[in-house]
Amino acid sequence: MGHVLDASIQDVLIRRKRMSGYNTLWWERERFTMDEGLSEAVKKHFVDLYNDGLIYQGEYMVNRCPRCGTALADDEVEMLDKE
Repeated sequence: MGHVLDASIQDVLIRRKRMSGYNTLWWERERFTMDEGLSEAVKKHFVDLYNDGLIYQGEYMVNRCPRCGTALADDEVEMLDKE
């Protein structure tokens, strides 16, 4: 729900600004955290947070992509029930 809530709030704010006559840019400025040129900054920030004790690496089940070797958020996974 976190991503959905965040995106919904941003969408409401952008729409309100547009209705008030502002020229708003939205999708043109959106970037993915692993875009070239941005991923190193993201990695450094996470390392800094870890070293400062603000985040930790726990042991728990995650959705993992075997192709790219990364963890996936629950909303990125298509679940299939197996018998």
